Amino acid sequence: MQINKLYVQAIYRSIFCAISFLGCLLSLEFLQIGYNGTVSFNDDFYVFYTNLSNYLVFVVNAIVLWGTIKKLRAGETRGYNTVIPKLKYCTTIVIFVTFLVFAFVLPDEKYGLTAPLILTSRYWLDLANLCLHMLSPLLFVLDWFLFDKHHQIKVWHPFLTPILPIGYGAYIKIRGVILTAANDGALPTHTTVYPYFFLDSYEKGYGYVFCWWGILALLFLILGYLFWWVDKKGAVK
Repeated sequence: MQINKLYVQAIYRSIFCAISFLGCLLSLEFLQIGYNGTVSFNDDFYVFYTNLSNYLVFVVNAIVLWGTIKKLRAGETRGYNTVIPKLKYCTTIVIFVTFLVFAFVLPDEKYGLTAPLILTSRYWLDLANLCLHMLSPLLFVLDWFLFDKHHQIKVWHPFLTPILPIGYGAYIKIRGVILTAANDGALPTHTTVYPYFFLDSYEKGYGYVFCWWGILALLFLILGYLFWWVDKKGAVK
């Protein structure tokens, strides 16, 4: 079921924009609210896939919200989003993976918690976690499903979905090589070099990392075709 009332879409996206902005703000840890109760600044905020994917979601949602507002100001009352459809489709996959990986794959070494984290109390008691890993991902997926014009995704578009995560992995690796070289071949301790275990070629080796890259690229491709199938089943052409 889709909803074509533009004022409903505008209200939904405005609320979501506020939640997304809060999550982005909390990712900087200027004010860390939740389970650990710490107050600090995260100067490594730009290396985490979670943060970068949420920043992308905020920007895409803001652009789509502005498009909805422009339609309302022009006197339109019904319709579906047609703004940046390919980018929004790819962003939907990117942020859905954020939800899946954190909830079911990643351990929390800082607190000694093992996967799946969604079954732990910290997952539900940390406001930053809820915004970044659950609310923003699921609300964005729901937005795409309910409010976007479907039948716009081509059969080859799922092959675009691994581009962003592969680019992210390359960025982390290049940054890690530079930081390690600048530290006489040792892994620096003053900053986060490899934020996730499956990117840590220093400890795990390149074979391990490339294997995980392949698994994740395949996951993106599978999800890309799953969402392509949903798009083809959508009622709005």
